[in-house]
Amino acid sequence: MDQTKAVGCPLGNHFELNSQQSPTTEDEKEEIKSVPYALAIESLMYGMYSIGFSSLGGCSE
Repeated sequence: MDQTKAVGCPLGNHFELNSQQSPTTEDEKEEIKSVPYALAIESLMYGMYSIGFSSLGGCSE
């Protein structure tokens, strides 16, 4: 990890993430614990790809 380089992959302006979207009830917190990290990231990437990732500016170094 010492030799990695950070790259920016900004979300489009129409994406707004906030604390209200976080799980609040105990049931929601338990449910989210069962979602593997890789699956969550895969879902986000698929969504970005589906709407046209290049239209969001893609990743910039």
